Order: sequence, then structure tokens, then C-alpha cells
Amino acid sequence: MNQQQNNPPEDNKVKRRDFMRMLGTAAVGSQAGLSGSAEAQAAVPPSTFPKVAEIALPLTHPDALALTGDDHFLVGGRNEILLLDPQGKEESRHSVDGRVHSLLALDSGILLGFRRGVSLFDPATGKTEAWEGFNDRSCVTALTCDEDHVFVSDAGNRVVLRYDREGRFLNGIGKGGAESSGPGFIVPSPYFASAIDPLGMLWVINPGRHGLESFYFDGRPVSSWYKSGSALEGFCGCCNPIHIAWRSDHSLVTVEKGLNRVKVYAPDFSVRGLVAGPAQVAGLPVNLSPRETPPLTGLAIDSHDRIALLNAREQSISIFEEVSA
Repeated sequence: MNQQQNNPPEDNKVKRRDFMRMLGTAAVGSQAGLSGSAEAQAAVPPSTFPKVAEIALPLTHPDALALTGDDHFLVGGRNEILLLDPQGKEESRHSVDGRVHSLLALDSGILLGFRRGVSLFDPATGKTEAWEGFNDRSCVTALTCDEDHVFVSDAGNRVVLRYDREGRFLNGIGKGGAESSGPGFIVPSPYFASAIDPLGMLWVINPGRHGLESFYFDGRPVSSWYKSGSALEGFCGCCNPIHIAWRSDHSLVTVEKGLNRVKVYAPDFSVRGLVAGPAQVAGLPVNLSPRETPPLTGLAIDSHDRIALLNAREQSISIFEEVSA
């Protein structure tokens, strides 16, 4: 996979006040639901990711989405988690103590990310076992894994924690990690995620820099890709993107807040397609307020490379599937 360095100058970044001024004058825009700016409209390619299914969720405050190995949906919310079959039929429901902001299916159970830490939940017994490595500053926002490791994104401490599958802490990745020499993550708000690409490389969002960074598992940085701007290929606002996921063909799916967009990037980081723009996400061009919770609270890719988006406002999961242009 091509990895490239793209470090824009500081004065090319879109500041919050400029972003909000731009949104104040933007129309609903093109048919794809982008900002009304000519730059954004000119960059909109034909959509090749139509919505193919919509699953209504009997759950208030759906905050977290994950897929099991056999494409069953796991959805977390306030004091509850749901297991749905691939068609969206509810198979089980479990009560948990707290609001679930992220979750992950493991062989040993379901790993639940709460604001101040993570716990392994056993659906058969209802018991939870807390993992160590967190403090009063912790703010867990995302979970990902490979065959041997689990990675926990802690936005409060601006670090990704690596564990083995049994929950034993191995090391931190980010500024302060033993092997890290990078400048550290800029995390202005609780949106901080990571994902493993098809080659087994760990990628972490650096939201304040409007891009991603890749790392060896011991914390050594490998490469970075930043792209500021309101045009389709870039990320703007105070901190974007907020969710990422890799498809098996090495394409990258990103989710933004503020100017709500879901995009697919080719392996060379060129824009491959727009999955959904603001109008499709929430019926509005932008979030009503920069402090408002973004509508899209979860992203997952199934075994057929379909894109699953969790919409908290609509209390639903939308499924998008790529078609030939």
C-alpha cells in the first residue's frame, strides 16, 4: 500500500472561527449534500456507494457499533448492548452498568469501552472484568484489534494502549510511549480512533492535525498523512476525522463531524467516492452547534466490504455497498 507524507503549512489549516463562518453562509449544496462552496461542489464525484439497507434500532442513545466475525452487529448504548443478526433481527440484549462508547467482539467475550476504562463482558454469565491501565483523566473512545493484540484509544491521555488478548498491558503508543519519537496527538475533543489496515499496520487518527499516522506496535512512528480543508479530499473544523476503517482492498473509510461526511479514499489517498454527505446523514447541512454530539457514532466494515454507519439521531444502522461506476 502507498503511504505518503502530506504536511500542510500551519496557515493552510481551517480554524474553528473560519469554519463556523463558512458554515453560516453555506447552502445545503449539491445533490450529494455537501457545502454550497464552488470548491466542494466541483470535487464531488458520482456516488458509487448507494445505501442498500437500513436497520432500525430499539435502543436509546446508540453510541457504539462493531461487527463480529460472522457479520453480526454489536450495538452499545446507555446501560445496554444488543446483538443483531446480519439482517438486523435482535438476537440478544444484555444490561451493563454504564454508557458504552465503544465495543469489540473477542473470543473471550465482548470488550466494552466506558469513559474511564474498559471491561470484558461475558454474555453467558453477565459478569465483567475490568482491565488495568486507566486513570481519572482517561476517556476511552475506540477499540480495535488484530489476531494477537487489542488497542484502546484513550483521548483523555492522548495515547493508544496496546494489550494482549488476555488483557495484559504491553505498551503505550503516542507521546510518552517508551519508543515514540513523534510530536504526539492533538485531541481537542473526545474523538480519537485507530484501525488496523490489511497489511497489519496500526493507523491512528490525529484529529487536531486533520489526518492519520501509522505506527509499529512498539510505538515507533512509520508515516503520516494530513489533509486540511473544506474541499472533499480534506478535513476541516477543530478535529477530524472522527472514525476510520479499512476495507480489504486497502481503501480507507472516514467519518467527519461538523460538515458531516463519509468518504472512501483509494490506497494512494485520493478520493475514491462519497458515501454520504450532510443531507443524507441528518437532513441538515451541518451540526447545529460545534458542541452538539455528531450524528454518526459508529463505523464498521463487514466481510463483504460493505460500510455500516451507526446514526444516533435516527437510531439506525445504514448499510452502503459499492457498485461499479
